[in-house]
Amino acid sequence: MSRIQPVVLIVEDDEFISGKISAVLEHNQIKVACAADGRQALDLLDREDFDVVLLDLMLPEVNGFQFLRALRHTDQDGVPVVVMTSRTDPVNHFWARRLGAVEYLEKPVDSEYLMEVIDRCLRMREASREQARQAN
Repeated sequence: MSRIQPVVLIVEDDEFISGKISAVLEHNQIKVACAADGRQALDLLDREDFDVVLLDLMLPEVNGFQFLRALRHTDQDGVPVVVMTSRTDPVNHFWARRLGAVEYLEKPVDSEYLMEVIDRCLRMREASREQARQAN
């Protein structure tokens, strides 16, 4: 059964950026949780089920790459992760994708395009959940 209201985890240490993205998502009837670093995000993933993760790469404590590696060892390793970064480095893009990110966006992120990406991720997540239900 799909959720009535999707839930997105924003992992971003810049409060202005996370607030701006939160406002866009909430305006589109998406529930939001925020974490300022990868460690906080992993703690939230232990307690709550998310439909999509929006992840900055350059974070204090546990950075985005460390988060992506750790995510593989959680119950939510199938959650779509969208990387958002202000550093347009092809090597970072390669490794983020290699570690499981489904999309790589450059900041500032266009709100309309972000919602297209979120919508695609929500469909991916629902398809993954449906496949798991059919397997059981």
